[in-house]
Amino acid sequence: MLGGHTLQTPVVLQSLVGCKQQQWHVDYDNKNTTGFGMLLALQNGTRLETRECTIHLNQGDLLIFNGDLVHAGSWYDCENLRIHAYLDVVGGHRRANSTYLVV
Repeated sequence: MLGGHTLQTPVVLQSLVGCKQQQWHVDYDNKNTTGFGMLLALQNGTRLETRECTIHLNQGDLLIFNGDLVHAGSWYDCENLRIHAYLDVVGGHRRANSTYLVV
């Protein structure tokens, strides 16, 4: 447990050459924004898109962000591998395998 949070559902994400940017979304609903998203770069050139900027990560960089951050997985012109996980608050609820699209 990390400050009242638990690491949940770590997965390796693979983006292939020419993949498009994801749709804008948040990882937690408005009722449970106390959780966090986590992204661990396995390669240089890893990116996370936010509405304000593109966050650039290099191999070994770890980004932890608020669960209500509007973001999207980036587009890539070369293969990219990274690890994504959630830091859920104990007793909180997050819909498994889902995000909340933002228009």
